[in-house]
Amino acid sequence: MVPVDYFPALAWLAINSALAYAVWRCVNLLLRQDGVLLRIGVSAVFIWATIVSVAVVLGSFGELSPAAMSVGVIVFAIIWKIISAWIARPFDSPSFSQSENKEGARRYPGVIASCWLIWCIAMAIRILAFGLMRLPTNWDTLTYHLSSINHWLDASSLYAPYAVKWFFPTNNEILALWLVAPFSGDFLASLNNVCPLVIFLVGLFTLLRQLNVAPVIAHISTMAATTNYIVWHQVLDNKNDLPTYALFFMGLAFCVRAARRFRKADVVVVGVCFGLLAGIKYYALAYAAILGVSFCILLWANHGAIATMRGVVSCGLCGLVLSGYWYIRNAFVTGMPLYPKGVIGSSTASVGGNASLFRTTLIGNQNPERWEYWANALWQLTNPVFAIAVATLPIAVAYLLLHTRGSRRNRDSMGLPKASFPAIFLATAGAAFSYGITPFTVEFNEGTLGFIKVGYVTIRMGMIFLTMSIVIFSLALSTWWANLPDGNQASSKAQESTSSLTTPRQKLVLVCSAVFLLASQLLFEPQIRAPAFVVDFAIARYRVITTVSLVVISLIAILFYNRFERACTSSTVRWAMAIALLQISAFGCAVLAESWHWRFAGHYNWLMRTTVFSYIRENMPEGERVCVTGPRSYPFYGSRHEFKLIQAHQTPAQPSRFPSVKAFLEYILDNKVDTVVVHRERLLMFDSEQQLEWNQISKRLFDTYWKDSQYRLMKVDHDRLNNFLKQKAGP
Repeated sequence: MVPVDYFPALAWLAINSALAYAVWRCVNLLLRQDGVLLRIGVSAVFIWATIVSVAVVLGSFGELSPAAMSVGVIVFAIIWKIISAWIARPFDSPSFSQSENKEGARRYPGVIASCWLIWCIAMAIRILAFGLMRLPTNWDTLTYHLSSINHWLDASSLYAPYAVKWFFPTNNEILALWLVAPFSGDFLASLNNVCPLVIFLVGLFTLLRQLNVAPVIAHISTMAATTNYIVWHQVLDNKNDLPTYALFFMGLAFCVRAARRFRKADVVVVGVCFGLLAGIKYYALAYAAILGVSFCILLWANHGAIATMRGVVSCGLCGLVLSGYWYIRNAFVTGMPLYPKGVIGSSTASVGGNASLFRTTLIGNQNPERWEYWANALWQLTNPVFAIAVATLPIAVAYLLLHTRGSRRNRDSMGLPKASFPAIFLATAGAAFSYGITPFTVEFNEGTLGFIKVGYVTIRMGMIFLTMSIVIFSLALSTWWANLPDGNQASSKAQESTSSLTTPRQKLVLVCSAVFLLASQLLFEPQIRAPAFVVDFAIARYRVITTVSLVVISLIAILFYNRFERACTSSTVRWAMAIALLQISAFGCAVLAESWHWRFAGHYNWLMRTTVFSYIRENMPEGERVCVTGPRSYPFYGSRHEFKLIQAHQTPAQPSRFPSVKAFLEYILDNKVDTVVVHRERLLMFDSEQQLEWNQISKRLFDTYWKDSQYRLMKVDHDRLNNFLKQKAGP
């Protein structure tokens, strides 16, 4: 018997392959003089923008569904193909095709390829073992990231007001929507951040090389910025911080490219990155503004006012298309584009009972211990490169300023566009300020320092600033190295290629750095609840085995690379391999689906310390509308989305979502709820008096038919509830 998800997976993979090929062909023509790595990154950006465009168009008209999305992606793939044909017409001469083939035949030197191949295999093993083979456990993922996706499909629209955070911009969740929509379960949701990871890696490396950082330093810095607990943890779940980093650095890299030589393709990439970034989340708006200002500074200094206006128009149009929907929807529904009031920087929004949002920020919090905890978290959750870059940031900035102020010859010798340093310094200062005023980086409840003691939230909110510190440190180090007596010649040779390492010493430095970074990440587990960076030997033993396997697989891949490359020269072999890969991947999706459904209830019973999910799987009728009052409510959808979830708990952005018990009862009636799920016998949106009132009313209106220490299931009698609300309303 063929598994249920086999044919949907086969069709979905074929559609993705068609879209990827069409976009890749177009990007090859637009960036025909650039390397393969850059083309891959830009293709990932355009594919992401395509999926967002399809979802926004369908969601705006209430036609969002798996079938409609598939048709929309096919249509956009055809559009990309037409664009490719239009671009290719001026280059149909044999000389162009030959030069293109010659460019495409080049490959990276062995040392660099080997280091990054091992890194990619390590990441692939991590995604497979800790992502695809495990069900989601992250708090935010279970509270609203995955829930939002299913709410959209239920409503056939991107407006689903019964979702707890329906008002947030969610360009990243649209990627997850495309990953899970065609299937019976959400087993591919953990691949959500793979595309942003590729963009982050390519964008950061491109930025460093555009700033003329030496290749060996650029490779080490890129690997350091992407080999840490924050990035490796976020690639497994649906959080939207990694996409923010990715789009910011890809956009900034193309800002510098556009400053060097004003080309339409570069301006379009900046605009697309800006548009996607503005639609990730509210906090990303600050980074989108920093990106836009840096773009304007660089264009104005190098190409004048007309080019700057073109750049502004490009960013504005892309921002309207790729992120405008979220803010227009909020303004239309609520009258506030940044709904709800107080979500950005209000001093009156209630947090943790009586705190203000500003006092939860690094700048606004007055506890002097926060800096010690911050330094501790930085050391635990990143790597020594981050610590060195942050500690030496003032020295690096001073050195670069003194070097460029010394003489015009020094500025010209660096080969940078005008205003490069002001733009980079402004981006770093802006990222630092945005980090300093971001709410909830220190604590949720006033006086506890809860988030900064654990460290994860605090560091992930500041990764753009921390990575910009690495960029400035790398630029200063590369400038210093180029001014050594034997450094100028090596530096000038290095500029000829984006990847060349000119001496065996540089190759040795790169290999040692890669081994150190990967070994640190694979062998040491950050215990974020403990004050020290400790080693869990059970995990370490498992990871040693993983590391050995990684090395063996990598060596085999490197040794047989040439044979594989020769085999792929035949078009018949390439087509056969593509078809086989599609079949294997589709079968793998079907196997993952069966595993997902089989393990779902038991996994969340274990995670939530309950047995409710086994009970509802066996006893609750399909289509039941379930209203959950606690966080992490996603599992109540069921593994096959057989139930309809209505979320009813409060959030820091909406501390007064239900101002009274009556408002909550009306919410239950309006959404035709069949079962109310109360978490731990308490509704967090109510104060003590309202909780007492709820306890009395719920016993009269609802019948409890199952409970344990974590959850209580209560059946809703709509007639009884309707009569009660009419009595409360009076004559």
